[in-house]
Amino acid sequence: MNGKTASSDSLLTETFMRLFTRDQRHVYYYIRSLVPNPADAEEILQQTSLVLWEKFGQFEPGTNFRAWACKIARFEVFNHRARQNRVKPLFGEAFVCEIADQSDRSANYLEAQTRALRHCLENLTAT
Repeated sequence: MNGKTASSDSLLTETFMRLFTRDQRHVYYYIRSLVPNPADAEEILQQTSLVLWEKFGQFEPGTNFRAWACKIARFEVFNHRARQNRVKPLFGEAFVCEIADQSDRSANYLEAQTRALRHCLENLTAT
């Protein structure tokens, strides 16, 4: 068990499940923005969830789980594309990278707007 106790394993599992279930839909939409086929997106999400769990020990608590998960999902999209190389891809890798970067920027912008709106709403209810 590498020095871990059952309770620390349970806490790790609970923390992962809470973060992943909170952000799973966003990760799926991120993958879907990069992959035209919904069935492929589902497959990539499943693979991403396995990789996230395998690498969860490397996740730094207090950092942005959603961004970390989307970064891993991005690699899984490229892995999927490499496995599918027998079929000519609909979009080139440069285009998919640009879409992924734009999606990252949009997500960060929307997250900042959400925080600002939440702050405004807290101030309204306080008065």
